[in-house]
Amino acid sequence: MSSVSSTLTDPLLGRVIDGRYEVRERVAAGGMATVYLAFDRRLERDVALKVMHPHLEIDPNSREIVARFRREAKAAARLTHPGIVRVYDQGVDADVSYLTMEYVEGENLRERMTHEGHSRSARRSRRSTTCSTRWPPRTARAWSTRT
Repeated sequence: MSSVSSTLTDPLLGRVIDGRYEVRERVAAGGMATVYLAFDRRLERDVALKVMHPHLEIDPNSREIVARFRREAKAAARLTHPGIVRVYDQGVDADVSYLTMEYVEGENLRERMTHEGHSRSARRSRRSTTCSTRWPPRTARAWSTRT
């Protein structure tokens, strides 16, 4: 798997979050958070570590975004479905709000749409009610770990 950007230095790469999660690789970035491949030292397994962008936490107008991030973690932790990654943990470590999820290797939806084209993916999604009924469940799970 290739990281989002191998040329930019990310201050979280190599850092251990909450004394437990060793950040190894940047996987994806979105408007609210960045997702990393991390190693859970306690359970000795790879996890997807979703970290909220720091500027969102210090902006007083972003309180709702921070609350939504935390609600997302709690709601996702209650879900059980072969097409959805499991949420393992949620917390705050100094300046880092995070949640950890099952890590599933594979391409994300953005990459698949780039390879197959937007119209083909759109037609495919209209024919099925969920990703997991159309694509293998492990692939569908990988999409939901990527922002």
